[in-house]
Amino acid sequence: MKTVSLPKNITELLDMAIIRGKTYEEKIEMLALDSFVSKLKECNEEILEFETKYGMSFGEFEKAWDEDGIRDKHSHEVETDYIEWEAIEQEKSRWLSVLRKMRGGYE
Repeated sequence: MKTVSLPKNITELLDMAIIRGKTYEEKIEMLALDSFVSKLKECNEEILEFETKYGMSFGEFEKAWDEDGIRDKHSHEVETDYIEWEAIEQEKSRWLSVLRKMRGGYE
């Protein structure tokens, strides 16, 4: 474990804020956990937009793409969506991995 010094204004804010945890270490861990969960929720919201737009999951979209089942797949909009959707799926996977590690789970 590493020791970190916190500026007085941060410890004062941690004392004032309603954050779970008794120690600063616990409070910072809860803030990190909340932040990671928030990032995961953002990914899920963005993924839902693509799933709603295309009526399928990314896996289904990728398969349809490979099989030429996506109309106008080489249009700027669809190619951009593919790249962004794939990146968000990868980001979601990374946040899930971080959360599993943080909660003592397995990869």
